[in-house]
This record gives sequence, structure tokens and C-alpha cells, in this order.
Amino acid sequence: MPLWRYLDVTRLALLLSDKEIYFSRLAFLAGLDPRAAVEVTDTTYISNWHQAPTESMARWDAYAARGAYVALKTPLDRIQYALKDVDTEVTAGKVVYRDFTLSGAPVDRTDLDGALLYSRPALAHEQEVRLYVTQPPKQKRAGLGVRVDVSDLLDEIIISPRADLATLRAVRALGTTYASRVPVRPSALLDPAR
Repeated sequence: MPLWRYLDVTRLALLLSDKEIYFSRLAFLAGLDPRAAVEVTDTTYISNWHQAPTESMARWDAYAARGAYVALKTPLDRIQYALKDVDTEVTAGKVVYRDFTLSGAPVDRTDLDGALLYSRPALAHEQEVRLYVTQPPKQKRAGLGVRVDVSDLLDEIIISPRADLATLRAVRALGTTYASRVPVRPSALLDPAR
């Protein structure tokens, strides 16, 4: 099943021109258990992807209401292939959504796997797959980039269904300049024939 990464055109431009996937520091993750160990939250960086068979209007509404957004579409094995030659070890895991107040096997949400790969059922609509990197704490930084071959990484780039003409042209130009083998197309979700 494909993975989707919804992001603004600025982040797309950086991904394509720098040839890097951006990973945010775990400490900035909303909803993180406040008891999670600092050595975990300050040394772990994540990139969240949505897993679904098709693009989602709910995702577009959540991330791209203004229209200057795109969705990156790719399967997990393609991401892993695109990262095969990098020096940084990138791990992937599917988030499990469960009610932590119910009886059953407890989850330690303060360690790395517990903080990253478990979340509340109220967020199950996100269907996240998280890519993550652990780095020694040289300095606290908001995020880090991991080199990647963009043509190997992406199946396609889909432009928001609410994008204006300038956004369509800009994204197509970015694709032509930096990722000519990756198809770029506008979303068809709001087409009347659908």
C-alpha cells in the first residue's frame, strides 16, 4: 500500500534541490508522552508518512487548505531502496493505535519504540508510518536532512486539488528541473466526473 507525504511547496523545493528527506526532532512531535526520556526525544528525528490506497481529501483539508501543497506518493520499499547507500541508518515502523487505559500488555511510552510507534486511538485516521533516525547529541537542532536519490524515492508528485495556476506551474517546473523522471500531476479529487 502506498505512503503519502503531504507538504508545502517550499518543503518540496528543498527536498528536490537538496536531495534530502527532512526529519524533525522527536521532541517537537505533538502528543508525545511528556515522560519520554530526553535522551530519546533529543536524539531521534522522524519523518511521518500517511499509509492509504489513495490520496485523501481529509489529508488535503488538514494539510493543504490554502492550496500550495503537494502529496508525495511512494511505497515503503521504494523509500528503503532510495536510502540504501546513505551513511545514516533509517528505520521504518507502522504506528499502532491503542487505548492505554485498557488492560493488557503495557506499553512503555517513554522508550524509543513506545514514544514513536504507539499512539492514541483518536489519531487512528492518520495511519502513520514513521521513518526515524537516531543521532548522537552533538547539538540540539530542529531537524536533519538525510541524502536520497529523489528519482528512486518517488512514484509521483500530486498537486493539491485546490492549487492555483501559479502553484501548478511552479511544481511542474520544480519537477522538470530536479526530478524529471518523477511524474507530476494535479489531483483529480475535485473533478466533477469522480
